[in-house]
Amino acid sequence: MRKKIDIQDLLVWAFRDHVEAGVADPPPDALSVYWAVMALPSAEAELIARHARTGVAPDWRPDGAPVEHLGEMRRQRAVYADWVMSMARLAIMLEGTLNEFDVTGPAANDAPWIITRFG
Repeated sequence: MRKKIDIQDLLVWAFRDHVEAGVADPPPDALSVYWAVMALPSAEAELIARHARTGVAPDWRPDGAPVEHLGEMRRQRAVYADWVMSMARLAIMLEGTLNEFDVTGPAANDAPWIITRFG
């Protein structure tokens, strides 16, 4: 039985824990994920790979200080949204291709800075 796994967790598992960790004989699914990422356009591949290596999402929030540069905040949010969109595209590419996993997600919110209030 294949295990369900969120695309972000799968990317960390493949990149950080296997392929780029120097594991002598990485699992076939780790190699499949790695090469699927490398098949993306270069900017997307670099964005996905960078965050898969660290296991940390792109930072979309200002550092707690008052926003002084609206353009920088917009850039950070655009990078985050691109990261989520790229993971979604990758999850579709990998659907049904892995031996051990069924890919889900991404669970990451594509616009976490938007807060809706009801009441």
